Amino acid sequence: MLLAPWFLLYLLTAQNAALPGCKWAPWSDQDLGVAMMVQQCEGAAAREFKTDGLTVRMVRPGQQAARGVIVLEVFEKPERQKIQEAIALKYIKHLTPRQQAGCEVVSYDDRYSLGDRNKQNFTVVPNALFRAEAARMNDPDPCGDHAVANAIGYFEYHPGEYKGRFIFVRHTPEPMMFDPRSIRILAP
Repeated sequence: MLLAPWFLLYLLTAQNAALPGCKWAPWSDQDLGVAMMVQQCEGAAAREFKTDGLTVRMVRPGQQAARGVIVLEVFEKPERQKIQEAIALKYIKHLTPRQQAGCEVVSYDDRYSLGDRNKQNFTVVPNALFRAEAARMNDPDPCGDHAVANAIGYFEYHPGEYKGRFIFVRHTPEPMMFDPRSIRILAP
C-alpha cells in the first residue's frame, strides 16, 4: 500500500494516542475534496465516516450517512475571493438583517491553533456594538449556530492546498474519532 505524503507527515508529527482497541488510519473522499486521519476501532467504539451531499458524517457501522453526526461541512468559493468574504456570503448572508449588520468574520488562529501556519481558521463573532446589545438582551447566540458563542466548531481554509474550497469543522462529542489537525483540502 502506497501512503500519501500527508499521511506520512502525520505519522511523524501525531500527538494524539488512539483509543484502546483503535488505530489511526487515513480517510479521504476525492469527490468532496477532503482527507483526514480517523480512528478505526473494533466493537462498540467502531465508527465510519461517510459523505452526504457536502458533509462528512460519523456513523455506526452499517448506518446510513444521513443519520450520522456531521463532522465537516465543505464549501466551494471562487479561488480569487477572499476567505472572509466567502464565509460571510455562505453563512452571514443567511442570518437575520440585524445579525447580518452586527456579525463579522474574524481569525480564530489565536484561540485555536491548527499546528500549521499554512492553515487558517475563522469564526463569526458579534461586533462591539452588537455584542453589547446581545448582552443586554441576554442572547447567548447573537450570530447563529456557526458562531464562536456556540463553540461547535470553526471555519478552516488551506490556501496552500486549494484556494477554491473551505470547510466548517464541527467539534464532536468526546472522544474525538477524527483528528482535526490532520485535515487536508484536496485540489480537484
